[in-house]
This record gives sequence, structure tokens and C-alpha cells, in this order.
Amino acid sequence: MLERKVFGSHLRRGRILNSGWSFLELPVAFAHPCGTRKSKCQLVRTGVTQTGAPEIIVLLYHNILPPRATLTEDIGSIPCDVLAEHFQILGEAGFVNVPLAEAFEQIVDERPQTGPPRFAVTFDDGYESLARYLPSLTPVVRPAVFLLTDYLGQCSSTWNTRSPTKLRHLSLEQALQLAQVGVDIEFHGVDHHNLLKFDGAELDERFRRGLTWFADHFGRHPRFLSYPYGACNDRVQAAAARYFDGAFSVTHGAWRGERARHAANRLSVSSFLRGEDLLAVVCSPPADRWHEQERRAPWRKGASRDLGHNVPRGPRS
Repeated sequence: MLERKVFGSHLRRGRILNSGWSFLELPVAFAHPCGTRKSKCQLVRTGVTQTGAPEIIVLLYHNILPPRATLTEDIGSIPCDVLAEHFQILGEAGFVNVPLAEAFEQIVDERPQTGPPRFAVTFDDGYESLARYLPSLTPVVRPAVFLLTDYLGQCSSTWNTRSPTKLRHLSLEQALQLAQVGVDIEFHGVDHHNLLKFDGAELDERFRRGLTWFADHFGRHPRFLSYPYGACNDRVQAAAARYFDGAFSVTHGAWRGERARHAANRLSVSSFLRGEDLLAVVCSPPADRWHEQERRAPWRKGASRDLGHNVPRGPRS
């Protein structure tokens, strides 16, 4: 059992609201690491309103590390206290968390949205660490996890030749348990191959295999696909449209509108971003978000700023 303490959040139907932080019992892993310090986001809050926060954005994460962990070379692994800080800062800045399905409907609807800016949270690859941390996170945000169905229970070293770390994937039992506590389980692929290499018949076979697997184990078909590496073109998107309500990319698609229905961009969040940094990136124009994130990387700054962690550069899994 993880130690428990009070973690502030003001919730209604599982959403973070912009009216402040009351009390909710959560594991210490998701307690805000900065306590009651005066956050820079209080200074940014007015700027968000003046410059125009995004109406809706989907955040992409991968693996979760223990609190205050020294970061590995894999910038896709984020300590859970930093992750909690991300959600704390967004909530204080007025962002409301929504489930992925609700976010998707707002993304493809080109009409201006009313109300506060919204964000959804996704995790790709389905790593085992999610079984430990996401049950504590679901009262605060409602995440979606995209599974690689052929890799459940296996080590990422069986397929990920780029990553400098070895990570174990969720088992089927763990994935089912996450679904029971409200995590949205969706489809990342039968494996992690770049889909651009496959022709139409091969794509059909892979997608049908995934749908059959979901029907056998979850009793339903997945609504959404997350493209491995975010890679998709018109042909891949057309194949995805035959099987899924929507699909998510990273940079190969669109941020809003009908063009995003089977290629919705997400912000792939690197672990070196602290809360105020993430808020600044999120509130940047879409075309500038990658640059705004990259210029905050320690290797772009000569590692001159103390981030509180050792953050060597490395490829994302």
C-alpha cells in the first residue's frame, strides 16, 4: 500500500475545476511536490486569459516513475510528482479535465467552444507502471491508455530498439483492472510497427485482429486508435476510418476540425517540463508547441537551470 495523505483538488464528476483545491485522499505519490508555495502559474493565469488559452488539447505521456526519481535517459518516463504538478498547474490556470471521448468530439467540432479550456490525458504503449499509479490518478483526471495487444506482459526490449531503458508492459489482468477503475482502454496496435509500411490489405488485417482481441477480452471494440510513432498519411487514415471512430497522431495531423477526425494531434510531453513550463507550451500557438518544448530542454540550455532532477538527453520510447 502506498502511503496516503491529503492532495488538493476540487472535483465534479471527476473533473479538475478552476475554483481552487479542496481535499481528496490520494497516495502521497500524487501530492503536489511544492506544497503551499506561491506558484508561478498565479502570475501566468491572467496571461492565459489575455493571450487565449487553447480550447482543447490532448496530452500524451508514456511511462510513470516513482516520486522524486532520478530521470533515466528516456525522456518519455516522468516522475509521478512531476506529473501531479502538471495537473495541479493546469487546474490552477483554469483548465478542466475531460475524458478522451469528450475531448475528441470538441476537437472535430469546428465551432468555437464556450467555457473554460479543456485537456485530456493519454498514455501510449501501456507500461506496467500505469497499474501502480493510474488508480490513484483517476479521481483527479480520467486518462486513456492505448495498448499494444501483442506485447501485454512482455518487456519493451523485445521490440523497442531505440529506447535506452527496459520497461515491462501491462499484463492482461492489469489492463482489465485499470478498465474497472475507470481508465479508458484503447488500441495502439497489435505491435509498434510504423503503419506507413503496410498496404491496405495488411492494414485491414492488423486492425481486424485488434478489434477481435478487444471483443474477446474487453467485450467491446475500441473507439480510438493511436498511431505508433504518430505516423499516418491519407492511406493509413482511410484504413483507420473503416474501423475506428477517431485516431490520434502527434504531429502528422491537425489540432482542430474535421481533418483531425482520424489524425488528431497531441502534445507529447517530455519529462523535463515542470508545471509552469508545460503551461507555457500548452498556451503557445499550435505551430510553435514543439519548438517551445524543445527550447526548454536541458541540452538547449546547457543544463544551466536546476530542474531538481538529473535529465540526460535520450530518445523517446
